[in-house]
Formats: sequence, structure tokens, C-alpha cells
Amino acid sequence: MFGWKSFSVFFMFVFIFNFGVGQVVNQQDLFLKANDAYKSSDFKKAMGLYKQIPNKSSVVNYNLGNCYYKQKHFGQALLYWRRAEKSWGFADRSELLENIQLLKQTIDENSDKKKSKWSRSFVAKLLIRSNRYFISLIRSLPVISFQMIFLLLWFLVFLFVRFLHRKKNKIIIGFMFSLVLMFGVILGLRYSLDLSRYAIVLHNTDVLSGPSSTFQKVGFIKLGCEAKVKKESGDFLKIELNGQVGWVDKKNIEKI
Repeated sequence: MFGWKSFSVFFMFVFIFNFGVGQVVNQQDLFLKANDAYKSSDFKKAMGLYKQIPNKSSVVNYNLGNCYYKQKHFGQALLYWRRAEKSWGFADRSELLENIQLLKQTIDENSDKKKSKWSRSFVAKLLIRSNRYFISLIRSLPVISFQMIFLLLWFLVFLFVRFLHRKKNKIIIGFMFSLVLMFGVILGLRYSLDLSRYAIVLHNTDVLSGPSSTFQKVGFIKLGCEAKVKKESGDFLKIELNGQVGWVDKKNIEKI
């Protein structure tokens, strides 16, 4: 026979299960309503519904970015697309990165900043795009994947290096050590990306020497810039961008 304790545990299990199912159904309902609003071009309503979803998936963040983009709020659009990128996976990643690239071009075209011939050249654009895609792919893979590959390569080197040395296969030995070094660098970069926090500049803003509007202006950054977050104090973030370090009001910048 069931005792009081067993009944309590059973009741608690049923409550938690129903609560969890209710949360999932509610999130799904919000998502579908937001999609309907988006299809009707009611982007403000869609944004409000998407933002009510507590655990935002990459798709929700992507749709939020679309809503902001449609309303020409380019800083916020880039912010949510970057958030979507963090958990996007491999499928359609190139399309997402292409959207981000086109958005950055739109921001640059709307900017008064004069570009050098180098920054406008085909080679420069290709290098920048390749670098961004490479970083994006590394960020998308879990650290454990790189750790396993790195350990497997070391195991293969340890297993075969003596045999190859006796056979005087220096080219293969060099190739194996090059692979280990390459994946070691990639693993270090992956750790660095996890430890580093970045923020998107939402509006053109001044960079100050301290965490208050009373401090001296030391620079200026435009919307759409992606800065590394160094520190946080009250309503200000200490950021680093292109070697410049300073403080920016949180209303003009938001962490990814």
C-alpha cells in the first residue's frame, strides 16, 4: 500500500511534470503567435512575444534580429543575430553569416567613415569574410570535440613516431606534428572565445575614461561595432576595441 510519503512524492512528480509541460506549451504558443505577427508585418508585436520566451533558442534570437532589421534598428539586429550564431550549428550557418555581413555593409554605407582602398578591395573582403566564417565555425563546436581530436592526434604521434623515425619518414612526422600544433592553436582559440565576452554597440556613442558621464571623453565608436568586454561597473561597461580601452554607457551597448 502507498504511504503518505509515497503519495507526496507522486504528487510532487506530477506537479513538476505538469508545470514543465505547461511551460513548454506556453513557450510554443508564444512562438507561434509571434510568427503569425511577423508574417502580418506587425514586427513590434512579434518582438514583444518573442522576448517573453524565457529560454530563447537560436531560431527565436534570429527572428528577433529579423524584426529589428525590418525596423532598421541595425545595432539590435546584429546583437540578436550574433546570439543566434552562438548555438546555430552547421546547417544554414553560411546564410546567417551572409546576413550579418550584409548588415555590416549596410551600416558602413550609412556611416560617414571614409574607407581606405585596401578595405574596399576584393582580397580584403575575402580575407575578412573567411576569417569570420572560420571563427564562427570554431565557436559553434563544443570544446570537447577539439579536446578529443587533440588527444587523438597526440596518441597517434606517440604510437607511430618511433616507427616513422626508424623508417626515416621525416615528412610524415613533420606533418603529424604540424596537425598537433594546428589543433593546439585552434583549441587555445576556442578556450579564448569562451572566456572572452563581447558586446554590440547599439548606437553611436562616446567612449569615456571612467564609469560615469562626468569622466573625460577619450574616443567615439559607431553602432554595429563589436567590442571586447573587460569590466562592468554600475551602468557602464569597460570595453576594448582596436586597441582603444574606455567606458561606455550600457544604454548604448549590450553584451552578446
